[in-house]
Amino acid sequence: MSLISSQVTKGGIVMCADRCASAKAINAVDMPERIAFSHNAEKIHVTRNNIGISSMGAGFVNKIPLEHVMYDYINNLDTKAYKTPSDIAHSLKAYLRQLSPAGVDACFHIGGYDKDGKPALYLFDALHGVIRHENVPNTFSSAIFAAPDPFTEQIFHRVGKAYDKINLRSAIDFAKFVNVTTAEIMRFSGAGEAVSKECDILVIYPDHSEWIRG
Repeated sequence: MSLISSQVTKGGIVMCADRCASAKAINAVDMPERIAFSHNAEKIHVTRNNIGISSMGAGFVNKIPLEHVMYDYINNLDTKAYKTPSDIAHSLKAYLRQLSPAGVDACFHIGGYDKDGKPALYLFDALHGVIRHENVPNTFSSAIFAAPDPFTEQIFHRVGKAYDKINLRSAIDFAKFVNVTTAEIMRFSGAGEAVSKECDILVIYPDHSEWIRG
């Protein structure tokens, strides 16, 4: 499991993911629901044409770590043929279907800029093969997340009423806040370590991208 969030602002796109890789405790007594086995997982990847891809859910595809699958996908991606976030979302869907025809129990966020210079944010449900354009009609004011704990939804619901007033710097701070708060809530509620307080943040601009310390 994991926590990923993506936000679109007028200043840029903010993609955040925690670094925890965990497994569900089976037949455990007085144990957390999930136990972490790594705090170094890589859940955000970026293409050579500055389109970000984050993932949560399944840690493996055909016994291969998902982050390795993503590196193979990006290294072999033809960025001249697949130029937009929509292109990448459909290309990734086809790629994963080849590896696992039954589907992959994972959720992906794909964010970047279209040919017209406007930001685009997509959600890809890899298990059901559904791709949805998220920042419509609010092109410059949108946020999505995927999390293992329902508390995260309460945070986004509360802030969503004023989301169109959030700038890029605030969006970065908000991403960190959501990550740390969700991790602590899960810790104190006995839900286990499905989310780490440590996170990776990628900021995407129309002409480049950069990593921000989480």
